[in-house]
Amino acid sequence: MPHCGRAASCYHTATMLRQICWKERDEEGLRREIRVAVQRSQVKWQFWSEATDRWDYDSPPSAADWDALLERMENRYQRRNVSFDDLQLVRQARDQALGQGTD
Repeated sequence: MPHCGRAASCYHTATMLRQICWKERDEEGLRREIRVAVQRSQVKWQFWSEATDRWDYDSPPSAADWDALLERMENRYQRRNVSFDDLQLVRQARDQALGQGTD
């Protein structure tokens, strides 16, 4: 059974790993779980799909995935649950992944 062992949408800082998790349904109505780890200067994605019943560590996130992560990070930042540095890291990683330079 897939889950990160925490609430459906989590963010924890007990260690230096900061992770955000959420669940959704894909276009075909199958369950999908997304975990994103923010650590040091990296953003690492993990996807679980009901169709494959296994974790995928290699697929790149879609623009919608990046938007969902950024929205969750901004909401947590407003509640002071995410540092400004982490929020900026995610914004920069999103722009780089989607080819949107900040020139």
